Amino acid sequence: MIQTIFTTRMAALLTTAAGVAVLGTSYIFQYGFGYQPCQLCLYQRIPWWIAIGIGCAAFWAQKKYPGLRNMLLVLAGIT
Repeated sequence: MIQTIFTTRMAALLTTAAGVAVLGTSYIFQYGFGYQPCQLCLYQRIPWWIAIGIGCAAFWAQKKYPGLRNMLLVLAGIT
C-alpha cells in the first residue's frame, strides 16, 4: 500500500516542493516584511536551489532513465 502511494515521482515532486516552499518563505520574509538576511542565510539558500534543480531533473528522468532518477533523488536528499 505504501509503495503505491509514495513513488519516486512523488519523491521528486516533494523534493522540489520543499525547496520552493523554503525559498519562497525566505524571500517573502526578505522582500515582503523587510527582514535583511545575514550572509550565512544567503549562503544557505544555495543548496535549496540545487535541490530544486535536482528534483526537477529527477522528475523529468522518470521513465527514460530510472537509474539516473534514483541517483538524482539520493543526491537531492544529500543536499
